[in-house]
Amino acid sequence: MKRALRLTILLLFSGLLLYGVLHKELITASLYLKDNDPSNDAEAVRLLEKLLPEKEKDAAFLLGYFYKSPKYGKLDLVRSHRYYEMAAAWGDKEAKMIIAWNYFKGIGTHKDIEKCKRLLRELAIEGDDNAKEILVYVLSSY
Repeated sequence: MKRALRLTILLLFSGLLLYGVLHKELITASLYLKDNDPSNDAEAVRLLEKLLPEKEKDAAFLLGYFYKSPKYGKLDLVRSHRYYEMAAAWGDKEAKMIIAWNYFKGIGTHKDIEKCKRLLRELAIEGDDNAKEILVYVLSSY
């Protein structure tokens, strides 16, 4: 019993260590963005962009957030929308919700109610209750 527990703990630790090694750029970039030190922002963006060829949805999401948040002083809603679209294409459901809202409001892109409805329907079919509520609102508005 003791040996099985030790083996389980070793495997868990190894998994966490491997995750940290494989995702060190993502972790470092996240820490840089949270540290409230603007001198680290450019390095955070560089690290996140480095992960994009690997279709790292979390990196694309963070870049979308970076360019949408006035906190970083690099407000670029068009670029933000593009990064959120990447994250959504790679499976990030929260990014999909954000781009649906962007299409509804015309934030960083042209207003496109049909794209908004399509994205919300996809999320609703996947069981997202927030998407269902927002879809009802969008349908009642148009």
